[in-house]
Amino acid sequence: MITGSMVFSLVVLAIALFVIIKITKFRHRFLAIILIALVIFGYFSFNLALGGHEVDLTTAKGVGQAFGIYFSWLGTAFGNAQTITSRIVENNSDDDMAGK
Repeated sequence: MITGSMVFSLVVLAIALFVIIKITKFRHRFLAIILIALVIFGYFSFNLALGGHEVDLTTAKGVGQAFGIYFSWLGTAFGNAQTITSRIVENNSDDDMAGK
């Protein structure tokens, strides 16, 4: 699936962005930090989503299948977060009404 060279590339990219921030007094530090966090999140979530699937990333069909699985997993994760959040808000409003 994801090889050691991919991990090495991500680490090098993160270190390069960090060095750019430190050396050049980069004006948009927050943006660079967000990009580093996004790359790290993408790597770990991609590995987690494709953990049980056998996908060939060397062909266009396999890459399409991998992205289909990943975005389906990501949509489900955000849907679950939305459901949990709405139920928490609903419970809090019920508690507020009972207290009055």
